[in-house]
Parts: sequence; C-alpha cells; structure tokens
Amino acid sequence: MVEVECGRTIQKIYILDLWKCYICEEVHYLLLLDPKVFLQNETGKPDRVFKKTCDWTGIFYEEEN
Repeated sequence: MVEVECGRTIQKIYILDLWKCYICEEVHYLLLLDPKVFLQNETGKPDRVFKKTCDWTGIFYEEEN
C-alpha cells in the first residue's frame, strides 16, 4: 500500500495508515511518503514533517518492541 502525505502527517494521520495496513489481509507492505519540509502551515515557518514522522514511528523499530 502506498500513502502520500502532505500536511496531515503533522496530525499523526500516519497512525490511521498503519491501522489500515493491519486490518487489510492483502497488504504486506506500507510505503509512506512524507514531505521533508512542509511550508504551508499557520506559522509560515518550515515544519520538519519527515523528521517528526521518523521520531514518532521510531518506537516500532526499537529492539524491545
């Protein structure tokens, strides 16, 4: 399954994508595409979306998990 995100990743929408992959038997892989930097936000300052997503999803890849 391929998901292309824009600004909604900031709202942690990727968790919904993970859930969809979990409940769908036909899906074996998730390819999540995030922008490296998102500029269209309320502050007008660059938002490092890719880094935030890596930080948030990193917990899945920790050894004890």
